[in-house]
Parts: sequence; C-alpha cells; structure tokens
Amino acid sequence: MKLLLSTYTANEHGEGCEYAFVDIDKELAALILKRAEAFDAAHKEDPSLPEVHYEGSEAVFVDSLPEEFDESVSLQPWQNEAFTEVGALAEDFEKVVARTECDQMVITSQDVYWTCYPKHGGWQVETRPIPFGTVRMAAG
Repeated sequence: MKLLLSTYTANEHGEGCEYAFVDIDKELAALILKRAEAFDAAHKEDPSLPEVHYEGSEAVFVDSLPEEFDESVSLQPWQNEAFTEVGALAEDFEKVVARTECDQMVITSQDVYWTCYPKHGGWQVETRPIPFGTVRMAAG
C-alpha cells in the first residue's frame, strides 16, 4: 500500500515537508504491528505512556508534489485529509525530497505516524496518523 500523507507543523512560518510518502509493504506493516503490540504491553504496565518513538526513515518527506502528481492526487490537507493511496514509487519523489533529520516512527494506542525536523529548521513536522486497521489491510 503506497500512501501519500499530509503533514502538520505548529510553526506557521515553516516551509517544506508538505507531504510524506510511505510504502507500507508486508514487511513494514508487520514491523508496525509488532511495535503496536509492544506498545500495548508497555501501556498496560504504565498507562501514562502516551506513545513510543523509534528511529526510522520509512517516510519520505517531500517539499511539494512532483509535477506529474499535482492534478492526479486528490489529497486535500487543508480539509484534514490524512492520506490517500497513490500509484507511485519512492523514486518518483526524488526531485522533491526534503532534507530532514531525526526522522522517527511514532506508535500510539490506535495508530502510527512519522516525524522529522527539516534541516536548518527549528520546528518539527509530523504526518497525519494511519490507523492500525489500514496497516492490517496492507499486511494482507
């Protein structure tokens, strides 16, 4: 399942990292679900645990959409649409990839999302979350 995710930042002047592309293949879906199980076990032991962060750059943050996707993608982040399935490969985004650091996968009790810091920026960007039900569909 190849998803284009809308992103969010609290920095009103932050530019870049407008979207993120994630290819949730069976291997990544299994990893996400394994981490979700580990979170559930830890959360049962300590209910004050809100989320768990993992180092990882599974999401490819992009500054804009490639020209060939501008009109074909119906994702409307200003309407809080979290993600849409696209017929794309990571290579399709090579020309618009954002330079980021501290990329992480975040597991909560209900979903997964990714975060990063744009290079030379002091703000964090995060994707809208993907529910575990969607991840299970990608797992087959």
